[in-house]
Amino acid sequence: YFQVISRVETLSRAVWLLFLSKNTSIDSFFSNIYVPFNCKFLVAQNIGKHFHLTEVYRVADGTPLMTYPYGRWSVNVTYVTGTTLYERRKHLHGFKMKGVTINVSEFSIKEESNGSWNGMIEMLRNRQVDVGMSGFTLTEERMQVVDFTFPIIYMRYQVFIRQPMEEEIKWDDYLKPFSLHLWVTLSISVLVVSVVLSNVHVIGRHFGNEEIRSSSRYCLYDSFFYVFGIFCQQGHAFTPIALSSRIVYLTAYLTAVVTLSAYSAALISFLTRKTTILPFQNLQQLMQDDTYQLGVLDGSSEFNLFSNSEDPEMKNLYERMLAPYTMPKTNEEGFHRLCSGRYAFITTIRHTSAQFLCRLTVLPMEAFPVTTSIVLTKDSPYRDILNHRLLTMGVEGSLHRLRTSWLKSKLGEQTRPWEEIGINSLVPILTILTVGAVTAAAVLLCEKELHKRSSLRRKSKTISSHKIE
Repeated sequence: YFQVISRVETLSRAVWLLFLSKNTSIDSFFSNIYVPFNCKFLVAQNIGKHFHLTEVYRVADGTPLMTYPYGRWSVNVTYVTGTTLYERRKHLHGFKMKGVTINVSEFSIKEESNGSWNGMIEMLRNRQVDVGMSGFTLTEERMQVVDFTFPIIYMRYQVFIRQPMEEEIKWDDYLKPFSLHLWVTLSISVLVVSVVLSNVHVIGRHFGNEEIRSSSRYCLYDSFFYVFGIFCQQGHAFTPIALSSRIVYLTAYLTAVVTLSAYSAALISFLTRKTTILPFQNLQQLMQDDTYQLGVLDGSSEFNLFSNSEDPEMKNLYERMLAPYTMPKTNEEGFHRLCSGRYAFITTIRHTSAQFLCRLTVLPMEAFPVTTSIVLTKDSPYRDILNHRLLTMGVEGSLHRLRTSWLKSKLGEQTRPWEEIGINSLVPILTILTVGAVTAAAVLLCEKELHKRSSLRRKSKTISSHKIE
């Protein structure tokens, strides 16, 4: 009976307890029975006053039977091992699993005509190999023919487009380093320090301190411009003589230095942070834009994400922007189209590379979570032990280090040590400079005209007074 069901059914779908007489040899009984590696199968034999429990399994079909003393049981005494299943089965005893990988592409195509598979998925489905050693995205169609391990990579499908040359001009970037309350506080501080400087100077002169030796230079009007100049890091042609006035100066300079340092650091970060004007923010806006084409890898899991979706918007997008067009066969072809014109390409950031001839950007409001795993044959007896080892590696931090080093090798060349600042970042301050220069020139012309008219009036009065005389 067991010989028959072990060949047609998966014994690991149940937990087994088999009672054998003490005279029956376990090795002899299981000589032609395949107990899978992940099957929980106990044999109980009444030896003496105890039932001896022995765990049995095979690493693979045709390999020697493995036994482990699981425990003893009687009316008065019970002993069961404290080790976990995969502490007892922590290695494969030299058995070599057949694996397959590919160095060109990481997807398998399902042929819609007859529902068959090709590539690595087909090799796993036919049990030509035991494991596929490429990163496979978990999909419902693949789950029907293969098994997936615990996810090893967590990523997102993102929509990549060529980075537009036009950058957003923000006129308030020069005010953002400080909050409104801080700007108000600084303005009040300038006024307060101006009043204090003027009063200290006037009162000092009244009581006959050192300031009386020079002319009065610190009326409220002048004090305001002196203090304002201090906060703009400007020097002065002369310095107060009295110690009290100098203390006011020193306080103003120290406050201005600290404030300007904080402002400069924040302003630099604002100027170097580029904000690109994107033509759209998500796939819905992309479809409404009607100037871009959309592409995904032909036959890939991201393609199936749209073609098999029941969501009305996803189906509409598939029918309008994907189904009528030929999709790229490789990621390189997809990014080549992206860099050649108005083309949006959906993939994971892991597939981007520094070898592309244009700078990429992603749509900030569109992303689809995705996990990649190792694939195994359906009902593989080794899935649980691989999951156990992957979880252990995750707890120990080894899996994180592998993820980081693997992704870094793919993306390390993408990062740049610095970002150049374009003219758009300086448009606001250049505009202020231009407006200031034009305003000053206009005021100068007005002053010249007023001075001319004033001179004519004075000459006219002088002539009139001479005539009267």
